[in-house]
Amino acid sequence: MPAKTVAVVTLSTTVVQFYAKQLHALFGELIQIVPYSFEDGSAYRIEPADLIIVSSSAAENYQAARQWLPPGSLSILSNITITRSALEQLMDLPQGTKALLVNLSLKMAMEVISDLHHLGVNHIEFVPFYPFAEPAPNVDLAITPDEVHYVPPHVKKIINLGQRTFDGPTITEIALKLGYEYLLETEPFRRYFKMLPGDNYSIKHLFATKSQLESRFDLLLNVLDIGIIGMDHRSHIFAYNQEAQKILGTPPDCVIGMEASEALPFLVLGGGAGARPEQRSWLVHYGGKNIDVSIFPVIRREEYQGAFILLQDFTVEENKQHKMRAQLLSRGYQARYTFENILGDSPAIQKAIALAKKMAVTDLPILITGESGTGKELFSHAIHNHSKRRNGPFLAINCASIPDTLLESELFGYEEGAFTGAKKGGKLGLFEFAHHGTLLLDEIEGMSPNLQVKLLRVLQEKEVMRVGGNKIIHVDVRLIAASNRDLDEMVAENTFRKDLFYRLNTLPLHVPPLRERGADILLLIEKTRRAQGASFELSPEAARMLLDYPFPGNVRELINYVEYLSCIGGTHIDVDDLPAAIQRYRETHTVPPSVRPSSAAAALIQLAGSALPQYCLLLDALAQDAPSAAGMGRRSLYHIALNAGQPLSDYEIRTLLHNLQSLNLITISRGRSATKITEAGRAVLAELKRESPALSPRP
Repeated sequence: MPAKTVAVVTLSTTVVQFYAKQLHALFGELIQIVPYSFEDGSAYRIEPADLIIVSSSAAENYQAARQWLPPGSLSILSNITITRSALEQLMDLPQGTKALLVNLSLKMAMEVISDLHHLGVNHIEFVPFYPFAEPAPNVDLAITPDEVHYVPPHVKKIINLGQRTFDGPTITEIALKLGYEYLLETEPFRRYFKMLPGDNYSIKHLFATKSQLESRFDLLLNVLDIGIIGMDHRSHIFAYNQEAQKILGTPPDCVIGMEASEALPFLVLGGGAGARPEQRSWLVHYGGKNIDVSIFPVIRREEYQGAFILLQDFTVEENKQHKMRAQLLSRGYQARYTFENILGDSPAIQKAIALAKKMAVTDLPILITGESGTGKELFSHAIHNHSKRRNGPFLAINCASIPDTLLESELFGYEEGAFTGAKKGGKLGLFEFAHHGTLLLDEIEGMSPNLQVKLLRVLQEKEVMRVGGNKIIHVDVRLIAASNRDLDEMVAENTFRKDLFYRLNTLPLHVPPLRERGADILLLIEKTRRAQGASFELSPEAARMLLDYPFPGNVRELINYVEYLSCIGGTHIDVDDLPAAIQRYRETHTVPPSVRPSSAAAALIQLAGSALPQYCLLLDALAQDAPSAAGMGRRSLYHIALNAGQPLSDYEIRTLLHNLQSLNLITISRGRSATKITEAGRAVLAELKRESPALSPRP
């Protein structure tokens, strides 16, 4: 009998491997397990299987991913629990013990606390703790389901419950749905069930506290950071937590037992007691505060039992939103590069950097154009880090790589139920996540005309509306668009909206291709070589070929070639070692020897570009000073350039000299009068003057 395929879906890759090991121990060769997780994205590409098991911790993601489940798939949502031995550790703790319950999120921490209460652990006062939660300095014990790395450093005593495992009903259901119910009586299954805590634990400890339900309710009331007021079917208040007291400024003694509308005059309790309607999120002004109020009725057997009133301080909630967005910075939503990471001394790249720095200090939209691989996203990161928004989030999305319908929901978010598979509670869009920060829309030419209209509205009104929603949300976002297409041409072809183009093109920035950056090619090769730990050196002929090559893939292509040269293993790279594309280019673009400049002169021409007269000026000054054998300092060269009508700054002189030294045309030693021309430098200078007399410096 062939093995049945079982897909296991969890949040993380570590947990799915743990479950797979347990299932193999029980079912052996009768099943073949295929792991999926939302952490690596594989859960969105589930293949057909005989049974799909989804862990309860992944349930929320599972609801969003159900549209990707193979049609007709048999699936179950598992329940998990701790082991008997872990439970016994907790039962040995004394009454009144206070401990952190550490997990990945507040929801998951509360889930474990609830499970422990169900198992009879009512003698421990749990404080939920999760990443970015406020520390609890007076608690020196942490209890965690194998999330030890999230325990605060000041807590020294830790009880690790270990990974939670499938409970008995879940394992039984798996066996039944696979048709292996006969295995339930085998020894491996008996050992497994014996490892699990039984219901007798909750019965044994049921009377250890006054009331398990009361303690759990009190816990929930006081750990939630929203105001909660409970009222019975007569609208009399019976519950009033600390957060409600903090928001309203009224102590519990003044409201408990009172009629709700009398104690809280801002309430609008519509309908009769038996038909109290649900009321969500209306804003009231009370006690000098703007308060978000919601009322949720409790209906049992079609009878009204009472209601819960939820209160949230609007200002506090808005600040929490800012904090949540700030937390995104630790998840990669931040700019990683600055202008110092953009390498190059060529006039073309230096001009682009200088212009980008001026643009960065404004809040106007920027349109970055340039060929693929030139570093448009690198410039976007640097602009954000140079702006006043540097402490805000930086997000980027490629408009051409995402389907139109998905791109809309990614940019603007969506409300619950907006479409099939929409996540419960809806989802924030990138514009909301980027509030007070920067959003990069890469390859914006791939955006559909319909989305272009919506984007134009965001730029004009600074407002977004989620898909399926009816509320306007204000956003404060700096927009950077990038394109490797000629948007002017697309506007002329009516494939890109003219009004959006002019709105985006407020501050145009062009990133030059690598072929226009001269000796930056060699500089980038050297930097990439060092970063990769390679040790090869280029021969002069190989360097010249690289300088002559147009690099249609720009910096991205250059990095690929350096990786190639690093892998071939040689320490000396000659012409024949270069990649095939460069070899083919040499064969079709060879210059006849009669008109070809020397390799050194060609290298200088390629490196200098439009700055060749300045290079010749410095070489000529050093050549005339050669008889003194003392060399010349930058200050002297500064005055020579000034008198020749070609003024150069100290920085420009240092850059020119550095590049000349890289071609072995000059030598620079320590000291102020230490720059000398080499024999190769004099030969190149003479060749250039001979071929182009206009390069001779003015007298």
